[in-house]
Amino acid sequence: MQRKLDRTTVLGPIVSGIRRLGRSSSPLCVGLFAFSLTPLAVADSAPIAVPQKAVVRPPLQAAAPVAAPLSVQATPAATLVAKASPFPAVAEEPRPVPAETTKPAAEAPKPQAAPAPAPAAPAGPSAQERLEQLRKAADMLIEVNAALGAPRSPYGQIIYDIAVRHSINPQLVAALIHVESAFNPRAVSRKGAYGLMQLLPETARRFGVHRKRDLLNPVKNLEAGVKYLKWLTERFGGDVQKTLAAYNAGEGAVDRFGGIPPYHETQQYVQRIFGLLGIATPAAEPPPAPPAPPTAAAPVDVVPAGR
Repeated sequence: MQRKLDRTTVLGPIVSGIRRLGRSSSPLCVGLFAFSLTPLAVADSAPIAVPQKAVVRPPLQAAAPVAAPLSVQATPAATLVAKASPFPAVAEEPRPVPAETTKPAAEAPKPQAAPAPAPAAPAGPSAQERLEQLRKAADMLIEVNAALGAPRSPYGQIIYDIAVRHSINPQLVAALIHVESAFNPRAVSRKGAYGLMQLLPETARRFGVHRKRDLLNPVKNLEAGVKYLKWLTERFGGDVQKTLAAYNAGEGAVDRFGGIPPYHETQQYVQRIFGLLGIATPAAEPPPAPPAPPTAAAPVDVVPAGR
């Protein structure tokens, strides 16, 4: 307050003088006079230090003991809601989750399975194995023939020697001669077959006998006949029935019918030889009946329309 009163006392006369000077003086003089008063204004604007009274603070209180941290146990939200709500909790129905629509991936082309290899045909026996089989069969035949001995028939020893030399059963040759000529070396059939084994001249020439009179010789006739029998045995793979049927009816007939031809003479011929050897043969199947000729269709009576 005192500062303000002092300021008014000092500045009052100065302001009055400026007013009087401003009425009578030029503006330049008034500006210079105002500029000379700048230090005074600056001094007047400086802060005035005001003595402050000492602030008495109350004495500090003793620090209170720090409380132990509270252990907060996490409680599930569902439990809090159940405790807070007086009504029983209602289980919410699960909302259906929309199935994700995904575009089916393009299926990779399945690899085509390689074609299964054709089953290999069973390999036949080698030449060495075949020779071994033939050797064993020949040894067995020799043992059988030695056990049986020569046939108890006319020309039995000659038949035995020639048949064993060509690996043919002597008993089979003897039974065949019995049916063919009844052991007559000069027998001649109505078809022109000669000798013990009833050989046709053209058949005998295939196996080394070229003259008809030689066919009446028992040894030459047996030699050519046993060779022919061995050739038939090899041709039909050792099938005795086919071999005997071909000796009687010709190999062409057996090939044509695939077995014993449906000829009564040939069928009886095979059965008689097997009977002499003590072998039962199955009954021959009757030949297939020829197909019946087609019957003429009955005439159809055509009735005109409207009758």
